[in-house]
Amino acid sequence: MSWFSQAKIFFKEVKETRRREESEEDQKVTKEDLEFVTSSNEARLLAAPVGASFLIFMTFLLLVSLITWSFVMPVDEIVKAQGKVI
Repeated sequence: MSWFSQAKIFFKEVKETRRREESEEDQKVTKEDLEFVTSSNEARLLAAPVGASFLIFMTFLLLVSLITWSFVMPVDEIVKAQGKVI
C-alpha cells in the first residue's frame, strides 16, 4: 500500500470522525470531565481545527519532497577558490 493511498484513507477517516462528532450533539464535554482523561484524549475530545491535520501533512510532504530533490538533482559545478574576507 503506497503512502498516498494511506494518506487518502487517513483523511477519509478524519472527515468521517468529524462528521460523526458534529452529529452527536449530546456529547458535551465539561472541564470537570477533562480532568480525568489523559492529555492525548483531551486533545482528541476538544477536536483540533479542521486545517491542522492538512497543514501537518503538507509540511511533511514538503520536507520529503525537498530531501528527495536534494538527492536526485546533480551538482553542476564545484569551484574552489582562494579569497579574503574584508
